[in-house]
Amino acid sequence: MNIARLILMLLISSFCLFTQYRAVWALPLPACPISSEPIETLTICEGEVPSLPNGVIQAAISDPDAEAVGAPNPQISWYTDVSLSTPYFGDALQHSNVDHCSTEQVSLFAAITCATDNSLISAGVVNVTIYPQPTPPVISKDDQECNYTLLLSCPTLDNLVSSNFPLLQNPGDPPGAATLELDNGGGCNEVFAVPYDGCPACPSSSEPNLEATVCSGETLSLPDAAIREAVFDPSSVAAGAPEPVITWFVDISLTVPFIGAALQHSNADPCLTETVVLYAAIVCTLDNSILSAGSLTIEVYPQPQAPTITQTDGLCNYQLNLFCPTLDSVLGSDFANVAAPGTPGGIAILTLGNNGNCLVDFHVPYSACEEPTSLEQSARGHIEKQEQLRLSLFPNPANQFLCLEGLGEVANYEILDIQGRTHLRGRLQASSSALHIGDLQSGHYFLRLATDGKQQSLRFLIP
Repeated sequence: MNIARLILMLLISSFCLFTQYRAVWALPLPACPISSEPIETLTICEGEVPSLPNGVIQAAISDPDAEAVGAPNPQISWYTDVSLSTPYFGDALQHSNVDHCSTEQVSLFAAITCATDNSLISAGVVNVTIYPQPTPPVISKDDQECNYTLLLSCPTLDNLVSSNFPLLQNPGDPPGAATLELDNGGGCNEVFAVPYDGCPACPSSSEPNLEATVCSGETLSLPDAAIREAVFDPSSVAAGAPEPVITWFVDISLTVPFIGAALQHSNADPCLTETVVLYAAIVCTLDNSILSAGSLTIEVYPQPQAPTITQTDGLCNYQLNLFCPTLDSVLGSDFANVAAPGTPGGIAILTLGNNGNCLVDFHVPYSACEEPTSLEQSARGHIEKQEQLRLSLFPNPANQFLCLEGLGEVANYEILDIQGRTHLRGRLQASSSALHIGDLQSGHYFLRLATDGKQQSLRFLIP
């Protein structure tokens, strides 16, 4: 009886223990967490490391058992692919610069590890927009008024933060470099030194008032070089520098060009000079405007008029009568203005000139010197016959020396230019045959020689 009861009690105890342990073994395992998988966005500048939104990812995790992911702060892992196979190690993100005016996007994927079975659970994504660095802009000159425009390489991305260039220059301002700061929506910031062109100005001139003389019928050599020297062209381009073209006009309004024709004296009064004024101009290549550059006042001399030779008395003295004595002067003559009785009439060769470099040879007739009556002879006494020297010179033209032929006695000499100015004078011995002329400038000259009662003028040229 007791044995049977003991066996029954053992059976009941074993059943209770089995039931108790069976209840324990049947408890469910903790569940893996879940996430609302938020989608976040970031913008960064290329070369930066994004600040990942771990806090947002953690807040989106639901872990009912509070232990499946190491709650309350589960560890977030990031990956570069949606399959969560390639980890992201926090490197700086770069822009490819395939199109430096467009942003690029990189997606990073968040995951958590379930502590129950070590599985990876998607926990959200962050889409990172990568901005390229700003690229250098350009400053262009828009017009001749020197307005400038800033040209951004990527106007849809880049913004001007600051600049020390006002996009407007004054004429004559030189080129330079502006300091500009650009940024964009990704926080990229760059400072550039941007070159810009200078602002050319039309040239100016001190407008010299020049003077010249010319003989009627001659073409004047215009003083272009002197006009150019007075031109100031700060940009060295506005007048075709370094040799700006000079244009001449006959009116101060610069409308009627001077075509370089010979200047003529009107001969309204052949004994007065006439004045012609020419006006110089240059063209500004910036706007094709014509700018005054000076003037040239020209005194036009008339050609010398034919003189006459008249006998002034019965003693065979003659007088040369210049038509325009205030202008003309005798530069050469083979007539002595006195003759011996009985000398027939003839033709004198005279060279006249004036300050306008006019030079004319005239063949001027003179009357005969009649033989005096016995009464006249006794009254005035004996008159010696005055003779002409008969010399020749060579070479002609000459450079250094003039050689004389036919000089048989001592003679005084004088060398004059065509304005009548004396350059050399002296005395030649009968044995001398050459004169040194190497110090004289190029031009026409006259050699006057005189002895007792004899004289002669010879004309020569120094080329």
